[in-house]
Amino acid sequence: MVVIAGLGGDDDLTVHLNGSLMTQLEKTVRGSLYGSLNPHYDIVKLLRLYDAGRIKLAEIATRHYRLDQVNQGLRGLEGGRSSSRGDYPRPVTAVFV
Repeated sequence: MVVIAGLGGDDDLTVHLNGSLMTQLEKTVRGSLYGSLNPHYDIVKLLRLYDAGRIKLAEIATRHYRLDQVNQGLRGLEGGRSSSRGDYPRPVTAVFV
């Protein structure tokens, strides 16, 4: 599956795909807005769970980045690095503040 995430103007995002490979590999193209959740319901629910202590963000965040470090954080996610040394495999979650 190929997921297209990101929203801009109609001319901002053009995707070129190899139709032959898409067919041979039986790929599907799907767009994703808010991770396909319902923001009016799901974000409110997630915030309530966090306020109730049922979602532990500090425990799942492996690194914290300032907004001006967004590119560094994304490179870390791509590389799967979860510690400052990048020495152990673990699902990586980055929090941008």
